Amino acid sequence: MLHDPSFAEIAGAHGIQIQPGADVYDLAILGAGPAGQAAAVYGASEGMHTVVIEQMAIGGQAGTSSLIRNYLGFVRGGSGCELEHRAWQQAVRFGAQFVFTHQAVGFTACADHHVVTLDDGSQAVARAVIIATGVTYRRLLARFASRVTLLVRGQSLAAGISDYLVKQLEETPKVDVRLSTRVVDGRGKSHLEALTLHDLRTGRQEEVPATAVFVLIGAEPHTDWLRDVVELDERGFVLTGRDIPQSAWPGPRVPLPFETSVPWVFAAGDVRYGSLKRVAGAVGEGSVTVGSVHRYLEQLDSW
Repeated sequence: MLHDPSFAEIAGAHGIQIQPGADVYDLAILGAGPAGQAAAVYGASEGMHTVVIEQMAIGGQAGTSSLIRNYLGFVRGGSGCELEHRAWQQAVRFGAQFVFTHQAVGFTACADHHVVTLDDGSQAVARAVIIATGVTYRRLLARFASRVTLLVRGQSLAAGISDYLVKQLEETPKVDVRLSTRVVDGRGKSHLEALTLHDLRTGRQEEVPATAVFVLIGAEPHTDWLRDVVELDERGFVLTGRDIPQSAWPGPRVPLPFETSVPWVFAAGDVRYGSLKRVAGAVGEGSVTVGSVHRYLEQLDSW
């Protein structure tokens, strides 16, 4: 009997692994979204002792998508949950371990291994690490409102989202899209009553009635705990490869693609600076990064 249990206690009671093993892994992957799961599939399939550490559930942002239509092989589209569940089954079949309900809060780089500390105090020791913790997007749920006005500072929706999503917005009668517009003020007594909008093309301002505002400005990467460990950009995205400042790179060689400022620690998917922010892009990055990890482990074993 569990009284007011935590997520970890509930998971543990159901036989879900909530702590990494005591042995040294070849590869530790932080995050079980498309990038992390792709890395798990390719790492485990090549014989690497692999562990994936995920705070909540598999899938990341892709796992919450009700319909993905622009992924190779999904002719009629499919849910992100279905895609990510298949990836999880595939990774487990190849021997990858998954640890749930805990997130990484600390990181120590050693000569031939890395130590990842989790929020419960447990640690995962691995010879190589891939950071694939993803980002958090604030969402606009039009299905629960009688009418939604989408304000976009840019001149086009196509610059930020896929074409089929643009068409879905255009075909949704409850959603109005106003381009080149930003909010400059708000008014109300006990609650929001009106917004002042500024048209960036004409310079004109107007006040419109509004009872709620949902902010959807960019994405927030899960990297606060990494600020003193690897190089990040001003928004918190992980710098990799050629984007790493020369002064921040410690080694004589050139950093590999997807390698962070800490040698043999990599980043893939949405958390990485310059990533495509697409499911296929994340899967590709996770897969390609394993090639660099494999190269490193071969060198390490020959020393």
